[in-house]
Amino acid sequence: MVSPDFACRIDIITQISGVEFEQAHPKRKEIEIDGIKLPVISKEDLILNKESTGREKDKLDSKYMKSYITKNNKRTTDF
Repeated sequence: MVSPDFACRIDIITQISGVEFEQAHPKRKEIEIDGIKLPVISKEDLILNKESTGREKDKLDSKYMKSYITKNNKRTTDF
């Protein structure tokens, strides 16, 4: 569950590049915010999406996420 004191931005998207719904849906995660359960794309699929957009910001995000995984000996499903 996300802390009520945690401020975050939530993007609602209906289509992304680099990942098909059939691939992403079974790997989705569920988070709870203010008692509402929300499905969230897995970090593994988010990295695939970030790498496919061609935007520099997304490339940097993907690089940071991969670095975090390597640095902390985590799998994409751990963080």
